[in-house]
Amino acid sequence: MKQRRPARFFLIMIAILAAAGFFLRRSERAGAGAGWLIGASVAAGLACLFVSVTRKPCGAFAELFLPSKIDGAAGVAGSVLLAAGGFLLLVGSAGFARLVGALAILAGACLALASLTRARGRMPKVGLYVVAVLFYVVKLFYDFRHWTVDPAVLDYCFWLFAAICFMLATFHAAQFCFDLGKRRVLTFFALTGIYFGAVSLADLQGGEALLCGGSTLWMLACAWQALRADEYGKDGDE
Repeated sequence: MKQRRPARFFLIMIAILAAAGFFLRRSERAGAGAGWLIGASVAAGLACLFVSVTRKPCGAFAELFLPSKIDGAAGVAGSVLLAAGGFLLLVGSAGFARLVGALAILAGACLALASLTRARGRMPKVGLYVVAVLFYVVKLFYDFRHWTVDPAVLDYCFWLFAAICFMLATFHAAQFCFDLGKRRVLTFFALTGIYFGAVSLADLQGGEALLCGGSTLWMLACAWQALRADEYGKDGDE
């Protein structure tokens, strides 16, 4: 029997904070002060931390990743956007950026397969996550070369935070393939990934926006599974 669903409440809460952060970032870029944006970000971080530490510890894949249509839908949608962003980088860039684009396409395919496998309650191959983590590492390296040219930290810090959260959440999702996962850590990075991903969308365009939006949806899939594991029986939410 299905029980009460606080997971939905927590996701709605982080969605509201993410929307507020997005519009505050837009306002800040238009010339408003950054105080409200920084305050909202601190509040979002503390809220994510509170939600994470109140989750029951869990390290086994079968206990956390139950069959879920939401996981499959959000994960595949995010993967498609990720691959689309990679394609735009691949055809519209040169040099190292093309490698980033190619890795994004490959990571999108891998995360789509991982999401569909998890949606059926089966354990994905850990290599699918490894490819995605590699993409986020390479993307961080690529972006960092540009960020160091501009000393204005506020110009890039939200995208930096988002990329780190995307990478670490994917890494910790992979640990469940060995039944060595850390539910609270996965919950925290997935939720903060949603928030900082949404804020970063206020700055990005084209392929970069697709990469960020797709990764944010991937975080939503991970956060949903991490939050609702205690609320359903073995048949999941199907």
